[in-house]
Amino acid sequence: MIETIDRRLSVITGLLLLISVLLVARLVSFQLQLPPEVRDYFERMKNSSYYSAHYEPPERGEIYDRNGQLLATNSVAYKVSIDVPYVRDPEHVLVTIAALTGRDPVALWEQWLAATEGDNKKLWYPLAGTVTEEVGRRIQAQNLPGVQLEPIATRYYPQGAVAGPLLGFVNAEGQGYYGVEGYYQSKLAGRVEDSTSLASNIPFDARFQPPPGLARTWC
Repeated sequence: MIETIDRRLSVITGLLLLISVLLVARLVSFQLQLPPEVRDYFERMKNSSYYSAHYEPPERGEIYDRNGQLLATNSVAYKVSIDVPYVRDPEHVLVTIAALTGRDPVALWEQWLAATEGDNKKLWYPLAGTVTEEVGRRIQAQNLPGVQLEPIATRYYPQGAVAGPLLGFVNAEGQGYYGVEGYYQSKLAGRVEDSTSLASNIPFDARFQPPPGLARTWC
């Protein structure tokens, strides 16, 4: 009786060991079968989370005239890019982007081929440059796999070039030049704060927000 139980336990143990070896072999073969660019991408993803210091620029203050008319405010533009491994239907994605941005679909397709074929394959590349907030929201509403939208703070002047020489302008780094933008740079820009947070390629919006710059009345 005891010998029978021992034999059965030995058989069961042998089967479990055999199954374990097969599972390990399958996992190894799966990794070996992955294309080199996919393995590199997963390796980059694995090491993509780390703690780092962020310097968050505050929202720039608005400018009004003495009658309360808005002369300068903030807006958002978007950079459009492609995350190649996540694109399932490139033709649909590129035709949709072309229709929404006014870009030539043939040029976008040639850009895709240049990034995904040949010896210089890319996992990511910029697609349609910078688009307006409205166009960016339209692209976002399409929920296209592999399409990334990066928001960029921009300055908007509702009155156009009418008060341009007096207002000045703001460059891409948020530095005001000439006119009111330059003279009141320290007031309009606000106070830059730094914070340490977990950087990851998983998007989230719960980030530290510094106090905005002061609004200024131009007389």
